[in-house]
Amino acid sequence: MPAILVVIPSLNQGKYLAENLDRLFARPHPDIAVALMDAGSSDGTLDVIRRYKDRFAHWRSGPDAGQSAAINEGVRAVGAGRYVCWVNADDVVFPERLEDLARFLDGHEECGAVHGHGEIIDGAGSVIGRHYSRPFSPRVFASYNTICQPASLVRRSAWEQVSGVDEALHFGMDY
Repeated sequence: MPAILVVIPSLNQGKYLAENLDRLFARPHPDIAVALMDAGSSDGTLDVIRRYKDRFAHWRSGPDAGQSAAINEGVRAVGAGRYVCWVNADDVVFPERLEDLARFLDGHEECGAVHGHGEIIDGAGSVIGRHYSRPFSPRVFASYNTICQPASLVRRSAWEQVSGVDEALHFGMDY
């Protein structure tokens, strides 16, 4: 059973999705499973999905109830993984970094989630800045996003304890 489940919600992000999947699937990562949840794209997304269809633990393309619902649906559909995360189709994820986060959680049972630093890229994939993570503080988090969502990993037991992502949220999923 893969240790890490990566859910990718997508809608008309085909031009970015290929780079994300190229990086995820560049070499075998038996500890990582990927669920692609496409909301019925009308761009080239389906061509990208077909290219990788045998590599997904699960995928679907069709209308859904929004990004949050799609993320939860992907987690339920695969049902595997000690750890869960999601990255948007236009994010770039480094499998090695996910594995680093999983190793940290393996050694720290008291932690429900972990997050690291991230790079901010433009539409061409050039690094234009960094997102520096800070230790979590509710007071600081109320004013400043201290968590780089694409560089985070949640223990599945913690995910299930809060019933996944709040499906009433349709915006701000990076926050």
